[in-house]
Amino acid sequence: MFRGSDLTSPNPSWLGAVQMYLTCPSANFFNQYIGEDELTGLPLNNYSTLSYPIPAPIAPMAPVSLAANTLSPVALTCGFSVQSAAPPPASVDLKGSQNGTMSFFEGDSVALPFHTVDCRTGCGTPGWYELHTILWNQALQEVGFEIVYLDDQGVRWANGITLPDSTATVTQLPGATFAIDR
Repeated sequence: MFRGSDLTSPNPSWLGAVQMYLTCPSANFFNQYIGEDELTGLPLNNYSTLSYPIPAPIAPMAPVSLAANTLSPVALTCGFSVQSAAPPPASVDLKGSQNGTMSFFEGDSVALPFHTVDCRTGCGTPGWYELHTILWNQALQEVGFEIVYLDDQGVRWANGITLPDSTATVTQLPGATFAIDR
């Protein structure tokens, strides 16, 4: 979660809270409370990772079975480039409107950036730019979704998930460079 410095509150000693709920109709869960975190005390102008233990009613839920599938071509987005010559796990090579590569799943994976979010102005300070990206490692038969963040702190990916193991990821890419052509 990103907490900017432009938050205002009628009570400056309490800035509010973030709550997480789960809705999964196929498992008969509707607005199941997961957890809550206070915004007060989180660092300003920075991302914070919030995590919650899985509550007892959800924990024994049967694993979700995902059928084998072929990854269809994705409409790629353009207007950016991201490079890093660093060795795995920090290598990345993305150029708008073409397949790229990122070190993921313990090796190079095909990276398909399919959507951008421009938060360089109007979303918080400092601004950032997001590349929503599908990652595919054919050899390991794994797929993932990542958000690649481009900002004044550099390049990192976070807020993603890998399948089939549902692992969340956060990776800083020291030395990576980027350009935005929009």
